[in-house]
Amino acid sequence: MKKTNQFLVMAFCMMFTYTLKAQMTASDPVYIETISNTSKTTNFIVGIYPKTFVYSAASENSKLTMRILNKADGEYKWKDYKVYLLLKDNSLFYNYTTKAESGDFLVNYSIEGGGKGFHEQVLCFSKKFDVDDIKLMWISFADDTFIQLTYSKGND
Repeated sequence: MKKTNQFLVMAFCMMFTYTLKAQMTASDPVYIETISNTSKTTNFIVGIYPKTFVYSAASENSKLTMRILNKADGEYKWKDYKVYLLLKDNSLFYNYTTKAESGDFLVNYSIEGGGKGFHEQVLCFSKKFDVDDIKLMWISFADDTFIQLTYSKGND
């Protein structure tokens, strides 16, 4: 009985992940920016996809999926940088640090270089909101640099 329940939970999680990945296409709306330095040792594209939004009443959190493509030659280390959201009602908040040690909820990871490196992270927010309420979005880095992401409606 216990193994059956574990299998069902695992199957549900796999279906959920597949559904989220299938929802994201190049023509989808996205908050996006290319972030690089002049020497191109840091050179990546980050996108956060509104269509992946999920609110969980059980865990009282909202989730969005972020994709990062490392275009630099060397590896890039993502170190629990924060994504800030400003809603139309002027409330400002950011994603929280999860305790995940692997998988999509991991907040510290390395991304392979040379245009091959790709990572997908689920961002968790302890606030109920709707993606239509997002006014602006930024990424905050460890050195207090804030980079605003540009909203693109996609081709829908």
